[in-house]
Amino acid sequence: GFELRVGKTIRSVACLSSNHGGTYSDDITGKPRQFDYRCHLRKENEVLSLAVECKNISEKAPLVICGIRRPKNESFHSVIDSAQGTRQLPGGTIVGLSAVAKRHIYSTKGFYSEGEFVGKSSFKVKLNDVPKLESDNDIYEKWAQAISSSVEVANHACERSKSLGCTRIYSAVLPVLVIPDRTLIQIQYDENGEVIGEPKYSDHVEYFVAREIKISTRVFQGPKFFISHVHFFSLSGFSSFLARMAVNGNAWNALFGPKNDDSESNLGEVPNNKG
Repeated sequence: GFELRVGKTIRSVACLSSNHGGTYSDDITGKPRQFDYRCHLRKENEVLSLAVECKNISEKAPLVICGIRRPKNESFHSVIDSAQGTRQLPGGTIVGLSAVAKRHIYSTKGFYSEGEFVGKSSFKVKLNDVPKLESDNDIYEKWAQAISSSVEVANHACERSKSLGCTRIYSAVLPVLVIPDRTLIQIQYDENGEVIGEPKYSDHVEYFVAREIKISTRVFQGPKFFISHVHFFSLSGFSSFLARMAVNGNAWNALFGPKNDDSESNLGEVPNNKG
């Protein structure tokens, strides 16, 4: 039932296309797995693709995300640039269909801005008379599955200029986990490990993972493509996010950033994460 309510939220955004259910091969185990939803929102030559998983948990056993202010070296994400024609790269000239990964780095303004809350660890807590910590293995399985589903989505994005008949198209791929309202709590710490403020309910938390995605299609020219964050949403938060990305030009531009050329600076490696 909760999965279908998530589907209703997705269908409420008229410009969003989606698939409900389907199988893919896990990039690590090679075994077939099933995804809940894959959604695509296109604006001209840019596409936002979401690999969405759903998990129905109880308000009496909410998910708690502990985190910090996002450091500068975690303020980034990758976009796939798929093109047809001639492409000049630092290593030579590519003719025909090709794709590269471009890395967007931010400071205080951007889709993943420095200084904003970012998740680092999680647990569930059973809210009885005496709160009790619980395992969040079921949650981990779901957001890990969202990342696994993102692998196939990223591979498809590499060939999107051909499938959509475009000269060039840019794709952002985000893994998403949606849980019910009032089941997502965030706790923020400072650099010394002290809690800042009180734990609070949240509708959206970004969780840093820096997962390298192995692109298997032959048209991909590199460099490495990364999923930098997993998005945790309450159902209401997911609805607000979809509406914002559909109509808010500033939010959209923050995601895709400048797309000026194929220079080496725009194709660099992920910043070193020592956290």
